[in-house]
Amino acid sequence: MDAQTFIQTVRNNCDQTVRVTFMNNKEGITALSRLSRAYCGPGKAVKIPETDWLFVAAVCASRNWETNANRTVTFKGLETLDDNTLSQFARDIEKIAV
Repeated sequence: MDAQTFIQTVRNNCDQTVRVTFMNNKEGITALSRLSRAYCGPGKAVKIPETDWLFVAAVCASRNWETNANRTVTFKGLETLDDNTLSQFARDIEKIAV
């Protein structure tokens, strides 16, 4: 996804949950893993609903999307990340929806 489009969508939807679909490749898994481990969790500004955490944990552990797997994860608080960090993730994201 274009970095500017991704950043603009995140910034225009502050305080809302956004659904991010990651690319169906190893880079998409790496981006999901980095985002979930470095920026999400207890005491951190970015949140993932508990229902999505199971999916995230399974994908990160197996390093495999599985066939026809849903690659969409809901996030809240992405707007707290700086533009440079968001642009690094944008290249491994297929789409974003509010």
